[in-house]
Amino acid sequence: MKTIRKYPLTPALMLVAGIISIVLVTRLSMWNVPDEAMRYQVPQFIYKYGRLPIGYEDEVINEIWGFSYAFSPYLPSIIGAAFMKLCSLFTKDEGALLIACRMVNTFAIAFTVLFAVRAGDKHFLHKYSVYIFTAFISFMPSVLFVSGYLNNDCMSLMSAVMILDACLTGESSGWTYRSCLYIALAASLCALTYYFGYGWILFAIGYYFISITRKTRSLPKDEARKEIIRKTAFIAAGCIIFAGWYFIRNIIIYDGDMLGRAQASKCAEMYAAQGHVIHEAVPGREMGSAEYIYQWVIFSAASFIGLFGNMDIFLPFKVYKICYILMIIGIAAAVFYRKKTKLSPGMMAGLICMVLTPVGISAYNSYFSDYQPQGRYLITAIPALAAMVIWGWTVIAEAVREVIRKKRDR
Repeated sequence: MKTIRKYPLTPALMLVAGIISIVLVTRLSMWNVPDEAMRYQVPQFIYKYGRLPIGYEDEVINEIWGFSYAFSPYLPSIIGAAFMKLCSLFTKDEGALLIACRMVNTFAIAFTVLFAVRAGDKHFLHKYSVYIFTAFISFMPSVLFVSGYLNNDCMSLMSAVMILDACLTGESSGWTYRSCLYIALAASLCALTYYFGYGWILFAIGYYFISITRKTRSLPKDEARKEIIRKTAFIAAGCIIFAGWYFIRNIIIYDGDMLGRAQASKCAEMYAAQGHVIHEAVPGREMGSAEYIYQWVIFSAASFIGLFGNMDIFLPFKVYKICYILMIIGIAAAVFYRKKTKLSPGMMAGLICMVLTPVGISAYNSYFSDYQPQGRYLITAIPALAAMVIWGWTVIAEAVREVIRKKRDR
């Protein structure tokens, strides 16, 4: 593989990420990670009955909160159920089945490394920048933590990195049908994981149309229009095949509710234990105070770097402080010295939007639906953040190197 030949450390990084994930997969307690017990009901149902559940079925509804994760997209659970089925050929031990289900994120984090190297190769000029970019994305403590239990977050991150790589691949290849298929697959995986990462689908759409319009400028007007229509139709068809089936199913069984959110709220109102209807609590009333806003920001910022257990095990405060200082300096350098970073204004704007979008969605969700200041909801901001921060520090490193060179020449 070309990427591995050019970046020989890639397999080692994939292996290290995979091993860390496996250690967590085999050691983390279901009761010391967020939401896994409730989410695990979905792959258990698929494993038991061999079909996808409907959100209102008793076996997937949580007895306390009264709704299920079967309403919203859950591709990792589908893949996890397949792993459980494979595991059952050798043992039906419950602990082994849970480990098998969690392994979906072991593969996700390993492939995140690969896609990050691929994207970094097209985004940066130096190998060391590519490796640091990859480490930033794949070895953030919060990322490694979510690779150790069943959730949608790890695969959502992987799909975000894939979209970034697919966009850069399409740009460099002139949007061949192969690159069009790649971006369709990446966007579909994103759609089937978590809506917190849906900003990347908009990024892909915008990047594609801007890029292909620029690439076809040299063609006659009619020919350029036909080329854009053909390839856009090809991508749309790919998305329908890869992901459309799920949303069509939701539209049919949930009376047009494509994402299942309205039906999940309705289900919670019907079946939640007394005093536990999330969607009736309207946390936004409490979030109106400065105290709650401050609490949301602090917990979100901390868990974005790393907050473990049930969001109650913190890293030393100085770790968070150092991380954010380094990121702020990197972003500032990337923004103020954009020409040296080789980032176009459009790409810079797109990356900034991809940092802000999951933050906005998470804040909106906490204010109006369910107060959850969890950094894992912001995890899809990491590729865009890394792309800017590492460019910024590359510019700083180049400036320092130039100063040292000049001093030596004197």
